[in-house]
Amino acid sequence: MKAISALLVSALLSVSVMANEAAEEQSPVATLDEVVSLLNDCSARASEQSVADEDLEQFVLDCVNEQLSDMGYQQIESLPVVE
Repeated sequence: MKAISALLVSALLSVSVMANEAAEEQSPVATLDEVVSLLNDCSARASEQSVADEDLEQFVLDCVNEQLSDMGYQQIESLPVVE
């Protein structure tokens, strides 16, 4: 019985992960302008919160991805270089 329960839990987790990946693949990709706008907003937020330099990039990436998700867009893996 324990083996069956473990198998069911494992199957449910696999389906959940696959559903999340499928949903992310179906989400649209934000334009560079949208990402840069979010990058600027999140950088300002980091400055307001006095985020340490060594934590800054990860803070901004997490902030941008949170906003992208809220807007229904796919997340990004790294921040774009803005000149």
